[in-house]
Amino acid sequence: MRTKIDIRPNTYIHIVLLLFFVPLKWLFAWLLAAGFHEVCHWLAVRLCDGDVYSITFGLGGAKMKCSPMSNKKRLFAVLSGPIGGLFLVLFARWIPRTALCSWLLSVYNLLPFSHLDGGNALKILVGEKAFFLQRIFLILLSIGAVYVSLVLRFGILPLGIVGILWLKNRNTPCKQGTCKVQ
Repeated sequence: MRTKIDIRPNTYIHIVLLLFFVPLKWLFAWLLAAGFHEVCHWLAVRLCDGDVYSITFGLGGAKMKCSPMSNKKRLFAVLSGPIGGLFLVLFARWIPRTALCSWLLSVYNLLPFSHLDGGNALKILVGEKAFFLQRIFLILLSIGAVYVSLVLRFGILPLGIVGILWLKNRNTPCKQGTCKVQ
């Protein structure tokens, strides 16, 4: 089965804007790390005898729509991206920028939010309780951001990051019968 690849126009705008702020070597390393992350997801779905119907690249990252799988196979597919990214860290001596970008991408994706791999894994493991656990984690993260911003005087950046996480954590991507791997 052929996989439909959809690249949203905002993806190109995002990359062009990054070219103004990020050195080309770092942007290339990030693209390699993100690409490897998605290839790991794709390979895991295929190893589980699943089909990947489409891959959509957008401002919030990439999303794969794949055939229905058992929870065990879905968990393997969801965690394969971050685990594969952590595997790249073993090659830090030869590709240090890509290894660092891959490590950061993996750690970020393991956060327990519904739009990330960690949130999808949490939902597979605990079901509907995942929503409440995500909210508790987000509240604790918010308290930490207030502390870091006001007491440690790091400015508003930690509050801005937590604000974005609150906005992005409004809905869940996996619905009954389908699975989206990000």
